[in-house]
Amino acid sequence: MNERTLKILEYDRILQLLANEASSNLGMELAKKLKPSAVPELVKERQEETAEALAILWREGEIPLGGIRDIRESLKRAKLGVSLEPTELLAVCDVARAARVLKKFLREKGAQVLLPYIAQLASFPEIEEQVARAIGPEGEVLDRASSKLSSLRAQIRTLQNRL
Repeated sequence: MNERTLKILEYDRILQLLANEASSNLGMELAKKLKPSAVPELVKERQEETAEALAILWREGEIPLGGIRDIRESLKRAKLGVSLEPTELLAVCDVARAARVLKKFLREKGAQVLLPYIAQLASFPEIEEQVARAIGPEGEVLDRASSKLSSLRAQIRTLQNRL
């Protein structure tokens, strides 16, 4: 479709309505970038994906999407070898948990058409556990993050008490 046709159909308004229904900022961003296709096979494939997702949503009432965050900047920094802040690690952990939960949910609910998407969702339970063990919910590094840190903090407390 050409731009003129999209304008006449108020396609941008349709995309905005769709974006308003998204559960995350990432979803909003993706919704606003959708382009119609004139390829019948692709249209049919997307309709089947939508139908399956909608059927699961209707049957279950909701799809677990909690924890989805935009961690692209943190991932870029990590690729460059930059250490992430504890709050960034928590966000990465939240996304990993969200992916694991969503993958399990969709498999349990019998998703078939969405399998290619499900296959792309990786699970990192060991990283989730390590982050949860080392970083508190407010982003504070916990004493149990390492034995050395625990020892140093104990020494600091002892010295503070002596003072």
